[in-house]
Amino acid sequence: MPGIERLRRGENVSGSLPAIATTIDEKSRWFLNQLDIAITTSFNNTHPQSKYVFHSSVVGTPCNRFLYFHYNGLLPFIVSDAKSRRRLDVGHSAETRYEAYFRKMRAYVQKEVSARLERPPIHGRADFILTFPQIGLRRVVVELKTINNADFQSLVTPVNLHVVQLQSYLNILAIDNGIILYEDKNNQSLKSFFIERNNTLWQQVVERCEWIQTLAIPPEVDKTVVHDRYCKCLGYRKSEH
Repeated sequence: MPGIERLRRGENVSGSLPAIATTIDEKSRWFLNQLDIAITTSFNNTHPQSKYVFHSSVVGTPCNRFLYFHYNGLLPFIVSDAKSRRRLDVGHSAETRYEAYFRKMRAYVQKEVSARLERPPIHGRADFILTFPQIGLRRVVVELKTINNADFQSLVTPVNLHVVQLQSYLNILAIDNGIILYEDKNNQSLKSFFIERNNTLWQQVVERCEWIQTLAIPPEVDKTVVHDRYCKCLGYRKSEH
C-alpha cells in the first residue's frame, strides 16, 4: 500500500489533506475548513431560485417591491456562509424532534403537507397537521419557528409574516385552526399562538398577489414600510429577458 507508506513518511497524499507532520492545531483548522466548504457548497449549489411563484413564507412581507422581485425571480442570489447555514439547519432539524413529541402526544397526523394554490400561484408546505379530538379539533396546522433569545423574549404576539404564512395553509387546505409554535434556540423555551382561519385576510393576500402579477416594472421603494435585514428590495438581479 504505497499510500500508507507515504503517510508514514509524512508526505501529503492529496493536496487537500494535511500531512502527518502537521500540528494538531493545523489539522483542526483543516477539518473545520473542510466542514465549512461542504456545508456552503451543498447549500449554494442545490437551491435554485424559483420564478413566477409566490411562496407562502413571504406573501406576508409588507414590501411590494420585494414581493415583485420574489415572484419574478429577481432577488439577489443567496450565498450563505457556513455559520448562517448551520443556524438555519437548527430550525430544520427541530422538525424531527417535534414529530417525536407530537407522536408521544398521540396528536400527530402528517408533516410537510403541500399547500398549493394555482391562481395566483401560491405554494407552501405546512410543517405539521395535528389532531385534538379532546377539544373538538379534528385537524390543526402547526407552524414551527425557532428564533434567537432576544426575539423570543420580546415576542408578545406572533410575527405578522408568520401569521400570513399560516393563513395561507389554513385557507388552501381548508382547515379552520392553526398554531404558531416558537422555540427559543438558546434554552428551548416555548410560546404558542392559536389562530383561526381568516377568509378576509386571505382574500387580501390573494388580491395583492394578483396585482403584483400585473406589474411590468417593480414598484418604487415604500418609505413607510420598515425594511428589515431580510428585505432585499434594494438589491436585485436584472431580468434575463
